[in-house]
Amino acid sequence: MKSYSVHNVYLKQNDDELETQYFVFEYISGTAVMNWTKDDYERANNFLDISDTPIVMMDKYNGKNDYVNVSTDYRY
Repeated sequence: MKSYSVHNVYLKQNDDELETQYFVFEYISGTAVMNWTKDDYERANNFLDISDTPIVMMDKYNGKNDYVNVSTDYRY
């Protein structure tokens, strides 16, 4: 049986002149977004349109709000 990842996902927008939007994935359980396969991204696209929107992963385990960029290379 395939287990699924559970994340809180937030759509954020930079305050710069480009107003770049990006997703923040906060890990809850399962596989962290950094370790997803192409199939995982395809499954997630059934719930929200990720397409080429930048993704950052919130690292909440070291006691700080660190963010790790997730390369779009992982999605294809």
